Amino acid sequence: MGKKIRNNIYIFSTLIIIILAFSSCNSTKPTIIDGAKAQELENRINVLAYDNDCALRGNSPSNIRNGGNIMMDESTLYLIQQMQFNEDSSYYLRSMPISYIGSLIDTSEILIDLNGTIVALIDNRIYYLEEETSLAKTFDVGSFEISTIIDMPISSFRVFDNIGYVSTRERNDIYSFEINSNNEPSLIIEDGGTIIGITKEMIYTLSDETQLSVIDGFDRMTGEKKFSLSGGPFEDAQIAGSFVYYKEGNTLMKQLLDDSCECVSASVLEAKEYAILGEKLIISSPDSGLYISHLDGSHITMLSEDKAKDIQLFDDYLFYRNEYDYDSWYVIQFSTESRFSLLNETITDGGIKFVEANPSLSDSYSAFYEFFIDSVKESTSNKTTIQQKLGPHILFVDTRGEEYIYYTHVDYSFGPEDCDGIIVITNKDTVLGQYTDKKIAYRKDTVLTLLALGDESPIMSNTIEGYPPIDIKSGEGDRYGIPRSWHQKAIYIIDKLR
Repeated sequence: MGKKIRNNIYIFSTLIIIILAFSSCNSTKPTIIDGAKAQELENRINVLAYDNDCALRGNSPSNIRNGGNIMMDESTLYLIQQMQFNEDSSYYLRSMPISYIGSLIDTSEILIDLNGTIVALIDNRIYYLEEETSLAKTFDVGSFEISTIIDMPISSFRVFDNIGYVSTRERNDIYSFEINSNNEPSLIIEDGGTIIGITKEMIYTLSDETQLSVIDGFDRMTGEKKFSLSGGPFEDAQIAGSFVYYKEGNTLMKQLLDDSCECVSASVLEAKEYAILGEKLIISSPDSGLYISHLDGSHITMLSEDKAKDIQLFDDYLFYRNEYDYDSWYVIQFSTESRFSLLNETITDGGIKFVEANPSLSDSYSAFYEFFIDSVKESTSNKTTIQQKLGPHILFVDTRGEEYIYYTHVDYSFGPEDCDGIIVITNKDTVLGQYTDKKIAYRKDTVLTLLALGDESPIMSNTIEGYPPIDIKSGEGDRYGIPRSWHQKAIYIIDKLR
């Protein structure tokens, strides 16, 4: 992510969330919680909110709530992507190998026109709810065959333990059907509402679609109604273990399904969107920022400064559309603590942070520093770290073109007389190997070299490895990859120099 995933930023969030969660439960006395008790209560919430049936689901409830744009198996990622054509737009289902996530080599393949919500991927067949018709359908990835499961508009579609469940839009009836079976769907609950969650024992629905004020629970096997929970409104609701999570404006709430505790805030963060999977709670902030925490809202860590929407959460990956990059799809991989654009060049975390100097300012920088840059631009250092604090007013000079291009950080604008140091940007062609015709495969790396003003001895150099060239080439000559952006590394250096 440029930086590693950031350290916890809310030191006292664990205690705050726990006090909020239990101070309103059947008591008017002040709540005093010591460290051991806080840990006990934190563990209790995390256990009660854990989804023990996760392995039996198709796509996760959170991903379906947030658009259901992505589904994965062991080797392939499937993505519903919007493509803009002048004033019109179309939606396509694409596939790409998971091993190529983060690569600029486009290995994706457009499969079919598809605008909908992916509900499950089972035996090479994608189950989805089509946006335009509200029909539950399947798409066979191998044969490209499309089938309609039930010929009536559907408001909600879920898959659990190889059984599909749908709520009809007109009558709120609930049908079930066996996956990979030719049997007709069976009516199991009349006027049951819109499905929001399924467990081994229960089917949970919103029975009042207008007010969103009542959650009903039905026995999954018999269809018998077991309980009702009133309150809410349960906007953007999700069942998580013994809790229902939902939004109240930009506040993420949680409430025990047995109504034994009053509803309380589930996080100190405002939430535009949220996602739950396993032990992870992900929150996308209304302004900007992606955060991860425990299910009780404690141990909050910032993942990215991006402005994210349509978040899709998997075991090791978090996908989202980045509003700072024209809604392009981005992905964070937890195991490697890395952040990439899924199909395009990755921009700086939190949006573009560097601006090119205007012509007037560029002329001033040239007058002050061009001769100095001419004399040092071929110099590099073996050192990759720095201890001294030069200051944040660092001038970045790209020397790879015919003319020098000057850049400064958007938060640290300055004139040439206030410069704290210079970073010279140069190219380095790294040999990766030979093709069968003996021609060379080069990777185009970018080198950032830091210099103090008036001192031609480089302080340090950092290299950003570029993308490799194609594996198989046709035609004569060597082949070169393309460089990666230097912006994220530049932000890291400025943070060290401040």
